[in-house]
Amino acid sequence: GFSETVIFTASNLPSGLNVTFTPATATNDGTSVVATVSNTGSVTPGIYPITFSAAGNTQSKDIEIDLHIQEASFNPVNLTVPTDLAEGVSTSPLLSWEGDANSTSYDLEVASDAGFTTIVVSQNTLLTEYQIEDLVPDTTYFWRVKPRNNCGEGTFSTAFSFSTVTVECALFSAIDLPIDISETGTPTITSRINVINDLKVADVNVRLQADHSFLSDLLITLRSPQGTEVVLVANSCGSARDIDAIFDDNAVDFICNNNPAISGIVAPAGSLASLNGESALGEWVLTVQDLFDADGGSLNIFELELCLEGEILPDSDGDGVFDSDDLCPDTPIGTEVDVDGCPVFRFATGNFSIALESESCRANNDAQITVVARDALTYTATLSGPGINSTDQFTSDFQWLNLSSGSYTLCFTATDGTNTYEEQCFDVVITEPEPLSVFSSLSPDGELVTLNLSGSLIYSLEFNGKVRLEEGPEIQLSLMPGLNTLKVSTPQECQGVYEESFFTSGDPLIYPNPFREELSIALPNEEEIAEFAIFDYEGRLVRSDLNRRHGGEIQMRFEGLPAGIYFIQIRSVTVRGTYKVIKQ
Repeated sequence: GFSETVIFTASNLPSGLNVTFTPATATNDGTSVVATVSNTGSVTPGIYPITFSAAGNTQSKDIEIDLHIQEASFNPVNLTVPTDLAEGVSTSPLLSWEGDANSTSYDLEVASDAGFTTIVVSQNTLLTEYQIEDLVPDTTYFWRVKPRNNCGEGTFSTAFSFSTVTVECALFSAIDLPIDISETGTPTITSRINVINDLKVADVNVRLQADHSFLSDLLITLRSPQGTEVVLVANSCGSARDIDAIFDDNAVDFICNNNPAISGIVAPAGSLASLNGESALGEWVLTVQDLFDADGGSLNIFELELCLEGEILPDSDGDGVFDSDDLCPDTPIGTEVDVDGCPVFRFATGNFSIALESESCRANNDAQITVVARDALTYTATLSGPGINSTDQFTSDFQWLNLSSGSYTLCFTATDGTNTYEEQCFDVVITEPEPLSVFSSLSPDGELVTLNLSGSLIYSLEFNGKVRLEEGPEIQLSLMPGLNTLKVSTPQECQGVYEESFFTSGDPLIYPNPFREELSIALPNEEEIAEFAIFDYEGRLVRSDLNRRHGGEIQMRFEGLPAGIYFIQIRSVTVRGTYKVIKQ
């Protein structure tokens, strides 16, 4: 891209390093230029970014190149894991060592003898660790590491030795067999083996015996406790039937026969070696999926031959407790046991009927708990809660009295004279009545009152002298003109009584207005007597009186009073108010 003479230079050089270019300049495209780097021996080993430049009169270009300067001398390599003379090392150990900054790779050697005449592993690696696979169990090995780079190589480290763990093999059998494979639909069945040895898997083989009338319907998989799945059989052998085989990675692929279709020692469809290195502890699950309708059969045998790193402790009765810790050997298969391997006795479902009677009133402390046991045993009951921590014995029923409200824990144990039952506990809550609460609100027109009630399920309402029962929580009452009385109570006297009065004023008819000497006032419901008070415009009382109804009306005379504005205050059974009148 240049159209002029360019000059080549190098910059960012570490102290003491020289770079020369041959030729030093170029004028033609495609010119071959050699950059010679010299005096590297005076530079500290390391990585240096050097900039090469081509510059003309009008333009320039740069490229950056990393220069690696190394030494041919190395620090000794220190081995770390496994430590020297280590025992019980996995047959697939991870070897690791401390790195050397001047090294770019390492030569690893593992031998079965101290003189390294029989090399079992020889590997160059860029890392400071290496995973070895499939060493022989219960064997002593020797290993060493040598550093190297492009300038040379160092010497092997001092060798370490380690002894691999002992590998033991044992047969584990499923106890939930046989299991039918239905002819109807596409069923999936599972069989389980529980292993209590927390040891690494070195090898797995699987024994299966299954009857099925059309073997290609089946997909059979094994899942380890860590969730790794291995396919054993997948839609194989067409219409041939039955399996009676041991699946082993080291065997040859199976050939479909007449009956059983798969037999002998054969290789699985997947790789059982993918389980190696996992812990055997937990539940191993064999799954058989019948993917097509109309053919059925049964799974009769499922066994695992597990070869594990370390000592496999026996569990002869299969109760999940090692024989060395089992205080109750020969427990029947399927029996629930405790940590000592002894049977656990539990109360039957629904053995206890518990009845609660809450406090009749707040702070009465008269609540009760009654328990009735279905099975006749010698029971010990412990009740703990507010103000009580009681232990009592009974055989069929028991009652706790004078309890307060709150949360309680009720626990039972029992014995039948020979066996002790596991403790069973219940949480119970005793309540107390809430205080009676009544909230009333009037409608805007004053004709209705709405009551919001709480504290009971049923309420007694005495309204204007009439008593009725209501369930609440919201009740509406129609108010009559005048004074309305309300009393609310509950069946529990201790909850209290609520009382309130409501007055609804009617509107009187006052005429004529304006008037000259006399007014007529017609009251609602034609009350016999009303109380009147007359005030002048300044609010001074002018006259007050009790007036009787006359001809359905009350007559009010204003003789002797000057013309003007007056206010009449009326109080009767149905009217309470002040009204403006004008005398002419």
